[in-house]
Amino acid sequence: MNSKATVKALDRDLNKLDVTIEPSSVAVSLKVSIPSKTVSIEPKQTGKAKDGIRITSISVDPKEVTLFGSETSLEKIDEINLPVNISKIDGDTELELDLNKPESVQKMSLGKAQVKILTEKVDVDEENAEPVVEEEEPKTDQKQEEQVVEEEAEAEAEAEAEEDEAAAIESKTFNNIQIVPVGIRDDQDAELESDVTSITLLGEADDLKKITKDDINLTVDVSNLDEGTHDVDLAVTVPEGVEWELDSKTVSVTITKKTKRHDLPLTSSLNSVTIRRRSDKDG
Repeated sequence: MNSKATVKALDRDLNKLDVTIEPSSVAVSLKVSIPSKTVSIEPKQTGKAKDGIRITSISVDPKEVTLFGSETSLEKIDEINLPVNISKIDGDTELELDLNKPESVQKMSLGKAQVKILTEKVDVDEENAEPVVEEEEPKTDQKQEEQVVEEEAEAEAEAEAEEDEAAAIESKTFNNIQIVPVGIRDDQDAELESDVTSITLLGEADDLKKITKDDINLTVDVSNLDEGTHDVDLAVTVPEGVEWELDSKTVSVTITKKTKRHDLPLTSSLNSVTIRRRSDKDG
């Protein structure tokens, strides 16, 4: 909104001061924003189709409309219903229908929408025919008792199977299993924070009895590690048919550069030479 306003000088109590102001008027531009909300347009079928006509689908274009009004009013509206009277439809039809603006809305982005109605022709007898519902044979007291007995037997069988399965699963713990680092490079040394651990195996009692420490392998791959300390996953190999549990599935590994013989301090070499010369002189 654009307009002109007169400039006035007022004191702190809003009393007009007798002064001259230049310019005496200024141009004022005020931007007014109305809250808006975009909602869907939902076609609602009204009336009854003609004999021999079945409505297969009703679609609307566009599918949405933007509403303008107060935020309180817009919060209560999620869609705009568009009534579509099908009583006079005798085949595929396209209509332009007016959108009904809610009273609480100031305006809408559009006032009409295109509606497309698809139909198919059917026999009158088929349209009016009621669906056939097969009646269930009434159950006698004897059949009801038999069904109850069968359900109880099935429940008992399932409970016994679960108990047998739970009873068959046992556990066995092995302590001080060696952890072996693999893939150490020639120029590196690997030191494990702890090179032994405990492992618990779960399985059938007969299978667990046959397993010894020699059947369990714990390794840690250090082939791709740089110098420093790393937490590395343990690789576990156990006999088939059993599951395993570890207190910790990782181990801390420190990688250092390997010290070579020619890297020893120069003073050590000189001292050894001096000692040999004194020995020669003594001889």
